[in-house]
Amino acid sequence: MNFNLSPLSDDLPWHEKQWQVLRACVTKDRFPHALLLHGPMGVGKRIFAQRVAATLLCSQLTDSITPCGQCQSCHLLGTSVHPDFFLLEPEEGTSTIKIDQVRMLAERVTLTGQFGDRRMVVVDPVDGMTLGAANGFLKILEEPPAGVVFLLLSSRPGRLLATIKSRCVTLPFPIPPDNLAASWLASRVEGSPEVSLSLSLGAPLQALAIQSGQEDLIALRQKMIKELYSVVSGNGSPVNVSNLWSKMALMDVLAKIISWLADIIRVKMYLPDEKLINKDVVGELKSLSRFFDLPTLFRLTAIDHI
Repeated sequence: MNFNLSPLSDDLPWHEKQWQVLRACVTKDRFPHALLLHGPMGVGKRIFAQRVAATLLCSQLTDSITPCGQCQSCHLLGTSVHPDFFLLEPEEGTSTIKIDQVRMLAERVTLTGQFGDRRMVVVDPVDGMTLGAANGFLKILEEPPAGVVFLLLSSRPGRLLATIKSRCVTLPFPIPPDNLAASWLASRVEGSPEVSLSLSLGAPLQALAIQSGQEDLIALRQKMIKELYSVVSGNGSPVNVSNLWSKMALMDVLAKIISWLADIIRVKMYLPDEKLINKDVVGELKSLSRFFDLPTLFRLTAIDHI
Protein backbone atom coordinates (compact mmCIF):
# COMPACT_ATOMS: atom_id res chain seq x y z
CA MET A 1 0.00 0.00 0.00
CA ASN A 2 1.78 3.14 -1.21
CA PHE A 3 1.21 6.20 0.95
CA ASN A 4 0.94 9.75 -0.38
CA LEU A 5 1.38 12.16 2.54
CA SER A 6 0.60 15.34 0.57
CA PRO A 7 -2.58 17.27 1.50
CA LEU A 8 -5.48 15.10 0.42
CA SER A 9 -7.84 17.94 -0.51
CA ASP A 10 -5.23 19.20 -3.02
CA ASP A 11 -5.24 15.84 -4.83
CA LEU A 12 -8.93 14.92 -4.61
CA PRO A 13 -10.90 18.14 -4.10
CA TRP A 14 -14.27 16.34 -3.89
CA HIS A 15 -13.19 14.93 -0.51
CA GLU A 16 -13.40 18.31 1.21
CA LYS A 17 -16.57 17.50 3.20
CA GLN A 18 -15.15 14.19 4.39
CA TRP A 19 -11.96 15.99 5.30
CA GLN A 20 -13.93 18.41 7.47
CA VAL A 21 -15.41 15.47 9.38
CA LEU A 22 -11.95 14.03 9.92
CA ARG A 23 -10.55 17.37 11.06
CA ALA A 24 -13.29 17.72 13.69
CA CYS A 25 -12.67 14.19 15.00
CA VAL A 26 -8.90 14.70 15.26
CA THR A 27 -9.19 18.16 16.81
CA LYS A 28 -11.59 16.91 19.49
CA ASP A 29 -9.56 13.69 19.93
CA ARG A 30 -12.78 11.73 19.59
CA PHE A 31 -12.12 9.45 16.65
CA PRO A 32 -14.53 6.50 16.23
CA HIS A 33 -13.05 3.06 16.69
CA ALA A 34 -14.58 1.96 13.36
CA LEU A 35 -15.25 4.16 10.34
CA LEU A 36 -17.10 2.81 7.29
CA LEU A 37 -16.09 4.61 4.09
CA HIS A 38 -18.70 3.68 1.50
CA GLY A 39 -19.30 4.79 -2.05
CA PRO A 40 -18.79 3.73 -5.67
CA MET A 41 -15.47 2.39 -6.90
CA GLY A 42 -13.19 5.05 -8.31
CA VAL A 43 -13.95 7.94 -5.95
CA GLY A 44 -10.78 7.58 -3.83
CA LYS A 45 -11.88 5.83 -0.64
CA ARG A 46 -8.58 3.96 -0.34
CA ILE A 47 -6.54 7.12 -0.84
CA PHE A 48 -8.58 8.79 1.89
CA ALA A 49 -8.02 5.82 4.21
CA GLN A 50 -4.27 6.01 3.59
CA ARG A 51 -4.23 9.65 4.59
CA VAL A 52 -6.34 9.04 7.71
CA ALA A 53 -3.93 6.30 8.79
CA ALA A 54 -0.95 8.55 8.17
CA THR A 55 -2.57 11.38 10.13
CA LEU A 56 -3.40 9.27 13.17
CA LEU A 57 -0.01 7.56 13.26
CA CYS A 58 2.18 10.64 12.65
CA SER A 59 4.06 11.71 15.77
CA GLN A 60 4.62 15.31 14.63
CA LEU A 61 1.50 16.56 12.83
CA THR A 62 2.15 19.94 11.18
CA ASP A 63 -1.49 20.87 11.90
CA SER A 64 -4.56 18.92 12.94
CA ILE A 65 -4.63 16.75 9.81
CA THR A 66 -1.34 17.03 7.92
CA PRO A 67 1.31 14.33 8.51
CA CYS A 68 4.79 15.79 8.80
CA GLY A 69 6.32 13.32 6.34
CA GLN A 70 9.57 13.43 8.34
CA CYS A 71 9.08 11.45 11.54
CA GLN A 72 9.99 7.78 11.80
CA SER A 73 6.32 6.79 11.67
CA CYS A 74 5.78 8.65 8.37
CA HIS A 75 8.96 7.13 6.89
CA LEU A 76 7.85 3.62 7.84
CA LEU A 77 4.41 4.20 6.33
CA GLY A 78 6.05 5.48 3.17
CA THR A 79 7.91 2.19 2.81
CA SER A 80 4.84 0.10 3.82
CA VAL A 81 6.57 -1.49 6.84
CA HIS A 82 4.92 0.34 9.75
CA PRO A 83 4.44 -2.19 12.60
CA ASP A 84 1.27 -0.44 13.81
CA PHE A 85 -0.48 -0.41 10.45
CA PHE A 86 -2.40 -3.44 9.17
CA LEU A 87 -4.01 -3.92 5.76
CA LEU A 88 -6.62 -6.64 5.36
CA GLU A 89 -7.41 -7.37 1.70
CA PRO A 90 -7.92 -10.43 -0.53
CA GLU A 91 -4.74 -12.40 -1.03
CA GLU A 92 -3.17 -12.34 -4.48
CA GLY A 93 -5.14 -14.41 -6.96
CA THR A 94 -8.31 -14.38 -4.83
CA SER A 95 -11.33 -12.11 -4.58
CA THR A 96 -12.36 -12.64 -0.95
CA ILE A 97 -10.98 -12.10 2.54
CA LYS A 98 -10.89 -15.42 4.35
CA ILE A 99 -11.33 -16.46 7.98
CA ASP A 100 -7.63 -17.33 8.44
CA GLN A 101 -6.70 -13.74 7.53
CA VAL A 102 -9.14 -12.40 10.12
CA ARG A 103 -7.77 -14.74 12.78
CA MET A 104 -4.23 -13.54 12.07
CA LEU A 105 -5.40 -9.92 12.30
CA ALA A 106 -7.12 -10.63 15.62
CA GLU A 107 -3.81 -11.85 17.04
CA ARG A 108 -1.78 -8.93 15.73
CA VAL A 109 -4.03 -6.09 16.90
CA THR A 110 -3.86 -7.30 20.50
CA LEU A 111 -0.10 -6.65 20.56
CA THR A 112 1.20 -3.44 22.11
CA GLY A 113 1.82 -0.63 19.62
CA GLN A 114 5.44 0.02 18.68
CA PHE A 115 5.08 3.80 18.22
CA GLY A 116 2.41 4.64 20.77
CA ASP A 117 -0.98 3.36 21.78
CA ARG A 118 -2.71 3.78 18.41
CA ARG A 119 -2.82 1.13 15.70
CA MET A 120 -4.58 1.39 12.34
CA VAL A 121 -6.42 -1.31 10.39
CA VAL A 122 -7.64 -0.79 6.82
CA VAL A 123 -10.02 -3.42 5.43
CA ASP A 124 -10.52 -3.21 1.66
CA PRO A 125 -13.12 -4.28 0.74
CA VAL A 126 -14.96 -5.14 3.92
CA ASP A 127 -17.86 -6.43 1.78
CA GLY A 128 -15.43 -8.94 0.25
CA MET A 129 -15.25 -11.16 3.33
CA THR A 130 -16.54 -14.70 3.35
CA LEU A 131 -19.37 -15.30 5.83
CA GLY A 132 -17.00 -16.98 8.25
CA ALA A 133 -14.53 -14.11 7.97
CA ALA A 134 -17.30 -11.53 8.48
CA ASN A 135 -18.50 -13.28 11.63
CA GLY A 136 -14.94 -13.50 12.92
CA PHE A 137 -14.35 -9.83 12.19
CA LEU A 138 -17.59 -8.93 13.97
CA LYS A 139 -16.18 -10.43 17.16
CA ILE A 140 -13.19 -8.06 16.90
CA LEU A 141 -15.50 -5.06 16.45
CA GLU A 142 -17.66 -6.12 19.37
CA GLU A 143 -14.67 -5.98 21.72
CA PRO A 144 -12.16 -3.75 19.94
CA PRO A 145 -8.64 -3.64 21.42
CA ALA A 146 -7.82 -0.30 23.02
CA GLY A 147 -6.22 2.18 20.66
CA VAL A 148 -7.13 0.35 17.43
CA VAL A 149 -8.96 2.29 14.70
CA PHE A 150 -10.62 0.34 11.89
CA LEU A 151 -11.14 1.94 8.47
CA LEU A 152 -13.57 -0.21 6.50
CA LEU A 153 -13.93 0.40 2.76
CA SER A 154 -16.98 -0.70 0.79
CA SER A 155 -18.51 -0.06 -2.62
CA ARG A 156 -21.38 -2.45 -1.78
CA PRO A 157 -22.43 -1.67 1.80
CA GLY A 158 -25.73 -3.51 1.26
CA ARG A 159 -23.77 -6.76 1.37
CA LEU A 160 -22.40 -6.12 4.87
CA LEU A 161 -23.76 -7.80 7.95
CA ALA A 162 -26.12 -5.39 9.70
CA THR A 163 -24.29 -6.09 12.95
CA ILE A 164 -21.01 -4.89 11.39
CA LYS A 165 -22.59 -1.69 10.03
CA SER A 166 -24.22 -0.96 13.38
CA ARG A 167 -20.80 -0.81 15.04
CA CYS A 168 -19.39 1.75 12.61
CA VAL A 169 -19.67 5.46 12.01
CA THR A 170 -20.49 5.78 8.32
CA LEU A 171 -18.89 8.30 5.99
CA PRO A 172 -20.35 8.39 2.46
CA PHE A 173 -18.26 9.07 -0.64
CA PRO A 174 -20.70 10.01 -3.41
CA ILE A 175 -19.89 10.65 -7.06
CA PRO A 176 -18.57 14.24 -7.28
CA PRO A 177 -20.26 16.95 -9.36
CA ASP A 178 -19.57 16.62 -13.09
CA ASN A 179 -17.83 19.97 -13.39
CA LEU A 180 -15.48 19.25 -10.48
CA ALA A 181 -14.58 15.79 -11.79
CA ALA A 182 -14.10 17.08 -15.35
CA SER A 183 -11.86 19.93 -14.18
CA TRP A 184 -9.72 17.59 -12.08
CA LEU A 185 -9.42 15.06 -14.91
CA ALA A 186 -8.60 17.71 -17.53
CA SER A 187 -5.69 18.92 -15.38
CA ARG A 188 -4.11 15.46 -15.46
CA VAL A 189 -4.59 14.04 -18.96
CA GLU A 190 -5.02 15.39 -22.45
CA GLY A 191 -8.28 15.20 -24.35
CA SER A 192 -11.90 15.71 -23.44
CA PRO A 193 -12.94 13.93 -20.22
CA GLU A 194 -16.59 13.62 -21.32
CA VAL A 195 -16.41 10.06 -22.69
CA SER A 196 -14.26 8.61 -19.90
CA LEU A 197 -16.41 10.19 -17.17
CA SER A 198 -19.54 8.87 -18.84
CA LEU A 199 -18.12 5.34 -19.14
CA SER A 200 -17.03 5.40 -15.49
CA LEU A 201 -20.46 6.69 -14.37
CA GLY A 202 -18.77 9.81 -13.01
CA ALA A 203 -16.09 8.11 -10.89
CA PRO A 204 -12.97 10.27 -11.43
CA LEU A 205 -10.25 7.71 -10.68
CA GLN A 206 -11.85 5.13 -12.98
CA ALA A 207 -12.21 7.85 -15.59
CA LEU A 208 -8.50 8.64 -15.22
CA ALA A 209 -7.61 5.00 -15.89
CA ILE A 210 -9.89 4.96 -18.94
CA GLN A 211 -8.57 8.29 -20.22
CA SER A 212 -4.97 7.16 -19.89
CA GLY A 213 -5.61 4.29 -22.30
CA GLN A 214 -8.57 5.80 -24.10
CA GLU A 215 -7.51 5.23 -27.71
CA ASP A 216 -7.03 1.49 -27.25
CA LEU A 217 -10.20 1.14 -25.20
CA ILE A 218 -12.38 3.02 -27.67
CA ALA A 219 -10.96 1.04 -30.58
CA LEU A 220 -11.73 -2.22 -28.76
CA ARG A 221 -15.26 -1.10 -27.87
CA GLN A 222 -16.01 -0.03 -31.43
CA LYS A 223 -14.69 -3.34 -32.75
CA MET A 224 -16.82 -5.30 -30.27
CA ILE A 225 -20.02 -3.41 -30.97
CA LYS A 226 -19.55 -3.90 -34.70
CA GLU A 227 -19.14 -7.61 -34.06
CA LEU A 228 -22.31 -7.57 -31.97
CA TYR A 229 -24.16 -5.78 -34.78
CA SER A 230 -22.98 -8.37 -37.30
CA VAL A 231 -24.45 -11.17 -35.16
CA VAL A 232 -27.74 -9.40 -34.41
CA SER A 233 -28.24 -8.44 -38.05
CA GLY A 234 -27.55 -11.99 -39.21
CA ASN A 235 -24.42 -11.13 -41.18
CA GLY A 236 -21.87 -12.54 -38.74
CA SER A 237 -21.16 -15.87 -37.12
CA PRO A 238 -22.07 -16.06 -33.41
CA VAL A 239 -19.49 -18.83 -33.03
CA ASN A 240 -16.67 -16.73 -34.48
CA VAL A 241 -17.57 -13.72 -32.32
CA SER A 242 -17.92 -15.93 -29.25
CA ASN A 243 -14.45 -17.35 -29.87
CA LEU A 244 -12.99 -13.85 -30.10
CA TRP A 245 -14.74 -12.60 -26.96
CA SER A 246 -13.88 -15.73 -24.96
CA LYS A 247 -10.28 -14.50 -24.86
CA MET A 248 -11.38 -11.46 -22.84
CA ALA A 249 -12.34 -11.27 -19.16
CA LEU A 250 -15.92 -12.51 -18.86
CA MET A 251 -17.08 -9.79 -16.47
CA ASP A 252 -15.65 -7.06 -18.71
CA VAL A 253 -17.54 -8.44 -21.71
CA LEU A 254 -20.80 -8.77 -19.76
CA ALA A 255 -20.43 -5.26 -18.33
CA LYS A 256 -20.01 -3.80 -21.83
CA ILE A 257 -22.98 -5.70 -23.26
CA ILE A 258 -25.31 -4.79 -20.37
CA SER A 259 -24.24 -1.16 -20.59
CA TRP A 260 -24.93 -1.11 -24.34
CA LEU A 261 -28.33 -2.76 -23.91
CA ALA A 262 -29.23 -0.26 -21.19
CA ASP A 263 -28.36 2.56 -23.58
CA ILE A 264 -30.42 0.95 -26.35
CA ILE A 265 -33.37 1.08 -23.93
CA ARG A 266 -32.76 4.79 -23.55
CA VAL A 267 -32.64 5.15 -27.35
CA LYS A 268 -35.93 3.24 -27.69
CA MET A 269 -37.48 5.58 -25.10
CA TYR A 270 -36.34 8.62 -27.15
CA LEU A 271 -34.03 10.02 -24.49
CA PRO A 272 -31.52 12.60 -25.78
CA ASP A 273 -27.98 11.49 -26.67
CA GLU A 274 -26.50 13.27 -23.65
CA LYS A 275 -28.37 10.81 -21.40
CA LEU A 276 -26.49 7.87 -22.90
CA ILE A 277 -23.53 6.37 -21.06
CA ASN A 278 -21.66 5.07 -24.10
CA LYS A 279 -21.19 8.36 -25.92
CA ASP A 280 -18.40 6.96 -28.10
CA VAL A 281 -20.71 4.50 -29.90
CA VAL A 282 -24.00 6.41 -30.17
CA GLY A 283 -24.41 5.72 -33.89
CA GLU A 284 -23.88 1.99 -33.44
CA LEU A 285 -26.37 1.88 -30.55
CA LYS A 286 -29.04 3.54 -32.67
CA SER A 287 -28.44 1.02 -35.45
CA LEU A 288 -28.73 -1.86 -32.99
CA SER A 289 -31.94 -0.48 -31.50
CA ARG A 290 -33.83 -1.47 -34.66
CA PHE A 291 -33.42 -5.16 -33.79
CA PHE A 292 -34.87 -5.05 -30.25
CA ASP A 293 -38.17 -4.27 -28.57
CA LEU A 294 -38.39 -2.94 -25.02
CA PRO A 295 -39.74 -6.11 -23.35
CA THR A 296 -36.83 -8.11 -24.77
CA LEU A 297 -34.32 -5.48 -23.66
CA PHE A 298 -35.69 -5.36 -20.13
CA ARG A 299 -35.57 -9.14 -19.92
CA LEU A 300 -31.99 -9.30 -21.21
CA THR A 301 -30.69 -6.72 -18.79
CA ALA A 302 -32.94 -7.57 -15.82
CA ILE A 303 -33.57 -3.85 -15.49
CA ASP A 304 -37.02 -2.68 -14.47
CA HIS A 305 -36.21 1.03 -14.45
CA ILE A 306 -33.79 3.47 -16.04
